[in-house]
Amino acid sequence: LLPRLDFSYQFQPTKNLQLNYNSNINAPSVQQLQPVPDVSDPLNIVTGNPELRPEYAHNLQLNYGSFNQENLRSFFTGIFFTYTKDRIVNAQTIDSLFRRIYQPVNTDAEYRLNGTFAFGIPWKKIESRFNLRTEAGFTRGQNFITNRENFTSGLQLSQSLSWDYTPTEWLLFNAGAELSWNATHYSLDEAFNQDYLTQTYNAELELQLPLKFSFNSGLDMTVYSGLGAGYDEAIPVWNASVSKFLTKNKRLQLTLAVRDILNRNVGIHRTSNLNYVQDERVTSLGRYGLLKLT
Repeated sequence: LLPRLDFSYQFQPTKNLQLNYNSNINAPSVQQLQPVPDVSDPLNIVTGNPELRPEYAHNLQLNYGSFNQENLRSFFTGIFFTYTKDRIVNAQTIDSLFRRIYQPVNTDAEYRLNGTFAFGIPWKKIESRFNLRTEAGFTRGQNFITNRENFTSGLQLSQSLSWDYTPTEWLLFNAGAELSWNATHYSLDEAFNQDYLTQTYNAELELQLPLKFSFNSGLDMTVYSGLGAGYDEAIPVWNASVSKFLTKNKRLQLTLAVRDILNRNVGIHRTSNLNYVQDERVTSLGRYGLLKLT
């Protein structure tokens, strides 16, 4: 039985409430069901489980939004909750030969809860608009390591603020900042608990110049802390471009752009799973120029 419910109520033409509920199943794959060991990697053996049951998920989403056309104020808030019964995860055991053996099993349940709050307001005296956004998320999962239960809890919090400034038709400026905090806790071994902070700052300037020229420049700064040696650093990425319209109707544009002027861009990612933490440092293309005709 897969029930579904969609409900919408419009208080006013600019205020709306929505409630959505649906359920779905995720059946195990043939590889997960077959009790045939995959020994292509002798130190990491994967075997199926014919007793697997399908995952059964319940998804609930509640949204409310409003927009005032007179003062251009906007407000949005939303909550999303997922409960998954018989979640399929890989149980891990280590045998006497120190080989890891993975087998998919059903766990009791997994929970995910996310919330969003966003508010935008203009300030006509200085031809500006400010946007505030808050997000929070919580997850709780379960798996098995050498026949022992391991519960993983994850918490994510982020806060952002942006400013758009458009005093004239030929000048556009925007800037913003975001703080994002992540924490992961493991019940089986608290020594692996972790938390880290990511700071993001950005600014962009666009000018419409005489003779059909335009100039654009933007700077993005990402600061990582709490990840560890080799990953805690600040990464600035500066881009700039100059454009010119070649026709009177402004349908043909020539642009010269330079990406990553400081040649400092690098990708840093952290993935926290039920029984491991993975850090990635990915080299990017680096500084380059681009000439394009649009």
